[in-house]
Amino acid sequence: GDASARMARLARIALEACAQSGQPCAPLLPPPRPLLEITAGAPHDARRLVFWECADTPLQQVFDRARHSDVWAVIGPEGGLSEREVDALRSQGFARVGLGTALLRVDTAAVVAATLLLDRLDRLA
Repeated sequence: GDASARMARLARIALEACAQSGQPCAPLLPPPRPLLEITAGAPHDARRLVFWECADTPLQQVFDRARHSDVWAVIGPEGGLSEREVDALRSQGFARVGLGTALLRVDTAAVVAATLLLDRLDRLA
């Protein structure tokens, strides 16, 4: 159906982007599911972060340069995450992180968060 065609298109875009940037593997793109169902699947040792416009803690305060086997980051949809959603994520071990004082669009926030995480993991060197 329409959803499977969209997922196939996104997978193709991810593969093309990885090939263009010389990355050895593309990210997994599972089909849409409820947020807390997805985040419950984070490995026990994963570093868990939720980027939230109401958080005033910068990334460097909650994420050191130590290597993590996995980093799971949540970025809210247009309109943002509700306080209830963020509280539920905190109960799953997600730390609230801010991206500064500007309210960013979701597509911009995703790029900013990914870039900051890559920098913290020394992957941009």
